[in-house]
This record gives sequence, structure tokens and C-alpha cells, in this order.
Amino acid sequence: MLGCRAMPKSPLRPFARLAMLAMLGCAANAAAIASLRGDVGEIESDVDALICDMQASIREADAFLATLEKP
Repeated sequence: MLGCRAMPKSPLRPFARLAMLAMLGCAANAAAIASLRGDVGEIESDVDALICDMQASIREADAFLATLEKP
């Protein structure tokens, strides 16, 4: 069995390494993007809940201010 050092040198070998690194980089980027997509959904849900809470607080504040404006 030939070891790594016994393999014949090829002029294409550096390009093969670059191609392999590029493929690994693309796979890592795809995984990162997929992870972010899940995060975006969670953030959107959190923002929706925050907006609902803010609207409820505004209604409550408006009701309180209405009691102060009455003579």
C-alpha cells in the first residue's frame, strides 16, 4: 500500500485541494445559512409577541390617561 508521500506529484493536485476546500467552504456556508433561517423564524415570532405586548401597554396607558383628563 502506498503512503501519502509515495503518491506521484501531479500538476493538478494543488487545484484539487483548492476545489476540495471550496466545496467544504460551500457546505459550511450552507449549514450556517440553514441555521440562520431557523433563527429568523424565532426572531420574527419574538418580534410579533413584543409588538402585541407594546400594543397592550399603549392601550393600558391610553386608558389611564383618559381617567386623568376627566375633570
